[in-house]
Amino acid sequence: MPFRKPDIHVLLHQNVPGLGLKGEIVQASLGLARNYLVPFKLAYYVPKLKGKPILPTNWQRKDDLGKDAIQTVLPAFFNPATVSQASIANPLQSKKAAAKLEGATALSQIVSLQFKRPLIDPKGRRTFGSVSPDDIVALLRDTHGISVDKADVVIEGGRIKETGEHQISIRSSTLSQLSVQIVVIGE
Repeated sequence: MPFRKPDIHVLLHQNVPGLGLKGEIVQASLGLARNYLVPFKLAYYVPKLKGKPILPTNWQRKDDLGKDAIQTVLPAFFNPATVSQASIANPLQSKKAAAKLEGATALSQIVSLQFKRPLIDPKGRRTFGSVSPDDIVALLRDTHGISVDKADVVIEGGRIKETGEHQISIRSSTLSQLSVQIVVIGE
C-alpha cells in the first residue's frame, strides 16, 4: 500500500456541497483544503494533536458565522508598522474610487468624438486605416483627461473602417454602459 498523507481538519466558513455545513469541523484531503477550500475562504485550518483537532474548551458550533466570529490572529513576528501601512492603503483606494467616479461622470458628458482618416478611394467611404479601441482610449486620455481601459470600449465589428457616424459603447464600473457617437471624417 503506497504512502498517503493524512486528511486534515478544517472549519467550514460556508456550506460546501458533499463536505459539510457552515460552522462544522470536517476532515478534508490535504489537496482539497490547500488548493480549494482555504484559498477561496470556504474553510480555515484547525490544528490537531495526536489525530484530534485542538479546539477551545468552550467551543460550540455556530450556525451563523459572521465577521464577528472570525478572530484576527497575529503572527509571532508581529510588527506594528505593518499594521499602520495596511491602514494607509485604504485612503489610496478611496482616492482611486473617487477618480473613477469623476472619470465616469466626465465620460457621460461627452457627446461625440471625431477622427480624421485618409480615404482609399476619394469617391468611396472606406478609410485607409481604421478607428480602433486603442485610438478611442488615446483620444479620451489626451484631449479629455479620462482614463479608460481598452477592454471596456465595445465597437461592433471590432474596428470602424468607414466614414460617417457610428455608435460605440463604453463599459464603466460605476455606470453600467455609456453610448458615445464616433464621427469619422475622410481627408
